[in-house]
Amino acid sequence: MKILFFLISCLLTSNFVFAGLTPSYCALPSTFTKVLYTYPKKDFLDNIAWLSNPVPNQSNLPYLISFSQFMDDGNDKNYILDLATGEKIVIPGQGDPVVTPDGKFLTIPGAHSGKSELQIYLTKEVLPALLKPALLKKDKNKNFATMKPVFVDKQVEGYCQSFGVLRKEKGTVWYRLLHTEGGKPFSLTEYEVTESGKKIKFKSLKTMQVCSNLPQYVHDNGTAILSKDGNYISLYDSQAQATKIFELQVDKDKCTCKEVVSLGIPTGRVDFSYDTKKITFHVNFLDIDYADNYVLKMPSTKIKDAFVADLEILNGKIVGLHRIARLTISQKSGEGSYFPTFLPNGKIFYVYQDNSDRQDRKYRFEVVDPSTLKYESNIFSKLNSETEEKKLLSKVVIGRLWTKSCGTKILTPVQSALYAMSLDQGTCKTLVKESWTKLKSEVLKELKEMRKEPHSKLKAVSDKTFNQEIRLEDLFSSCG
Repeated sequence: MKILFFLISCLLTSNFVFAGLTPSYCALPSTFTKVLYTYPKKDFLDNIAWLSNPVPNQSNLPYLISFSQFMDDGNDKNYILDLATGEKIVIPGQGDPVVTPDGKFLTIPGAHSGKSELQIYLTKEVLPALLKPALLKKDKNKNFATMKPVFVDKQVEGYCQSFGVLRKEKGTVWYRLLHTEGGKPFSLTEYEVTESGKKIKFKSLKTMQVCSNLPQYVHDNGTAILSKDGNYISLYDSQAQATKIFELQVDKDKCTCKEVVSLGIPTGRVDFSYDTKKITFHVNFLDIDYADNYVLKMPSTKIKDAFVADLEILNGKIVGLHRIARLTISQKSGEGSYFPTFLPNGKIFYVYQDNSDRQDRKYRFEVVDPSTLKYESNIFSKLNSETEEKKLLSKVVIGRLWTKSCGTKILTPVQSALYAMSLDQGTCKTLVKESWTKLKSEVLKELKEMRKEPHSKLKAVSDKTFNQEIRLEDLFSSCG
């Protein structure tokens, strides 16, 4: 009996993993902040098509979004949904409904319904139904899906469109639209919109190719998105395997791009906050394929999780990435949170998917508050000193320790470092204390192999730093 108690005691105090018995530091929370709203509150949606977007408005409805669903009869539908109440209405079009950052116009690409045009509607025409849902019940003939656009641009197909508000003057607003047309490079179209009483006049000013000096970035780049002030674009650089932010420089009918930030990590589509001071994005885990930019392409072999970052601003312009925080964490393949998007009030919503049973894909929306997160300094963009190199190397080591101790397959140094960010100080130190001596030689061997791989983040660490001994106190220090 004494021998039995001794064996049980040894197993409980070790990091031995079997039959569900795992160390305490392997149990991580699904989110690092409180989930404010979930839709649906119970069960799941069977599909969410394309991308979902916020609906800014002046009606005190801070949690409105637009999204699309595929229908069995092929007549796909667009909706505006109130995430706080669950009320939703059908709106025109069959995909990619986007509202301008000032909330005035709802834009629908006609391409999803076989029309080569961009249709623009007044957002305020549909919002009263969400304010007073009883109106829908009283007027059964009211069909918002058939309302008339205020402007149709037949020169713009409008796939993957995103809008920015360039400037405003008395009665006039200038907008910038980023869009692509099936396999062609992304383009910018600028509009001048004048309101006088009830009259609204749209004028298309010019259309130009985006980043004409960098054509390799913008040919059907599914992660491209415009900042809400219309001055920046985020793109994925497949050669560097990193997402980047560029400043748009428009001279007459020519648009060139100047790189201002490399995130240093590959991500899905970036979304800019309404004040252009933050970004949010998701990262793929379990593989290094970042081409799967759309909702339908998350198979049961992947994990996706959402992050948020503060941008570094100098004299009103983006000059770097300051700090980063993890929003969600998933530990089962086929599970994930992705396409995080800012709401006008600073909250973030994202798509959560559970495909872990490999049968039915199940989706829901979740809303979180990023202001309560614990942020860490950015260790990915630039490594300008030995201290910064050591920070990255220590985070990668801690991530490998966690991976090997907890039975999770993580492939790259970046993914390892991001998992290390998921550990609070106490949990991190417990992991290091219990596993470093036992796994040290194995982890260091892995790091050497990782450094040989093309585009490995460890290549940015100098030989001098990489070959220095990694001390236990270095790892404890990296835990915070």
